[in-house]
Amino acid sequence: MFINLHDGKFDHPDRITHSIKDSWDRCQRDSHDVKELIPEMFYLPEMFRNSSKFNLGKRADGTMVDEVVLPPWAESPEHFVLLHRQALESDLVSCQLNQWIDLIFGYKQRGAEAVRATNVFYHLTYEGTVSVKMADTPGQKEAIEQQIISYGQTPSQLLAEAHPPRHSIMSMAPTMFRRHEDDLCMMMKYISNSPVVYLAANTFHQLPNPTVVGVAQNLVFSLNK
Repeated sequence: MFINLHDGKFDHPDRITHSIKDSWDRCQRDSHDVKELIPEMFYLPEMFRNSSKFNLGKRADGTMVDEVVLPPWAESPEHFVLLHRQALESDLVSCQLNQWIDLIFGYKQRGAEAVRATNVFYHLTYEGTVSVKMADTPGQKEAIEQQIISYGQTPSQLLAEAHPPRHSIMSMAPTMFRRHEDDLCMMMKYISNSPVVYLAANTFHQLPNPTVVGVAQNLVFSLNK
């Protein structure tokens, strides 16, 4: 697919994804470099390996393009994908998916709201704006088909109003995701030497401070900031 997209050859080495860190840094500097994460990044560790040993070329700085360089916290492609998927399925992300729905399927897909959200794409990608039947010549028809095949089409717009956020722990207890500025370090000390058998974070939203509940085997419990 990659070779077909670029007329029988691989893309320029400097354009091929080489390092997760480099891609992340570019996204922070230039909105033109922002990329949508494909589903494979959450389930297919093989995508980070060059198992077929393709010659992908050499970058301008002399670095050979081979397997994708992962962040230092990732022990392997499998470990990276596992943590990536855990982050996607976390409350912090899932309760904000409504914002993504608004961009892809909702009221920010087209019109003034899309412009304000910097969510505007090439006109041929939008549903209903073009049809292969509109082509006057075989060449125009082929150009339209290639555009759709290579770059896809924007999904159908399903919603005209903002999608409500998911009812989750973050909306109920936002303080549990707020950074705690105090340096806390303590030992959970009990009168007896009975082992601790239960620990839980009580993040009920009406509490002024989140609390750690600890229960020992002899049924003694403690509440700690």
